[in-house]
Amino acid sequence: SNTSKSFYQEAVKFMFGNHEKAIESMNKALALDPNFAEAHHVKSVCLRSLKRVEEALVPINKACDLKPDMYVFHLEKFILLKSMGKDQEALESMNKVLSLKDDDLDFYYEKLEALCDVEKYEEALECANSIISKDSGRIDTLKKKAEILQELGKHNEAVESFQVIIDLEPKNSENYYKQGLSFQSLGKNIEALKSIKKALEFSSGNLVYTSRLNQLLSLEEKAKEKIQDD
Repeated sequence: SNTSKSFYQEAVKFMFGNHEKAIESMNKALALDPNFAEAHHVKSVCLRSLKRVEEALVPINKACDLKPDMYVFHLEKFILLKSMGKDQEALESMNKVLSLKDDDLDFYYEKLEALCDVEKYEEALECANSIISKDSGRIDTLKKKAEILQELGKHNEAVESFQVIIDLEPKNSENYYKQGLSFQSLGKNIEALKSIKKALEFSSGNLVYTSRLNQLLSLEEKAKEKIQDD
């Protein structure tokens, strides 16, 4: 029998191949039951998969209104808003997700990224510290924290943070390079040189690292000349 549920089940089957067909089935389900929240949700997912993001907002908003306690609906809305570059609204959706499901560190990491997108770095730092307190070896968060410290101009702390990351990932050139940038911001050019040289050990021929190295070498040269002139 053609019930809203049977059309919904049909749509879910199509979801993994034919999004157009899935939307057709979902529309049939919604014609029979306009308050079928899950159907609005799946329709939104399909529209987003087809890159019809503006259209996708309508059903996901409807789903969230109908069942505000379903964190997966707010998560879909977050993904959608983020893909549209609506960073502030995306952050609000992620806060909603976390108010309903607060035991998933991946969601906190999404919030951390969202806070950085809207340049709320102080709040982002708190968020990063909160994740690290629950999982001290979580490398994506440790890196984000170090970058946030750089954004906030807290370069002493950034240097320490990058050292923690380097101890966990001793062969990743980018970690040495970024640590070098913080050393340079602190006016510690000798340490900066060491870090950049180390970065080039693991990524020889990197043009960005090489140009930073040359810049530091010429600064060192000028410093030596100045000492000789004095």
